Amino acid sequence: VKLAIYNVRGELVQTLLQRELAAGEHAIPFDGRGFASGMYFYRLETKDFVTTRKMILEK
Repeated sequence: VKLAIYNVRGELVQTLLQRELAAGEHAIPFDGRGFASGMYFYRLETKDFVTTRKMILEK
């Protein structure tokens, strides 16, 4: 499983997770203190699934 954060230019800004996980629900903490307010994208990749979603960080 890989979970990564990208800025609006598509540049990788942080990889939150990159390892194998057991099937099920998981919570991955994200500390946005080092990031500017704005729009970001998170991309979740597994062996069988890939999705990218938008998120807004407001401080």
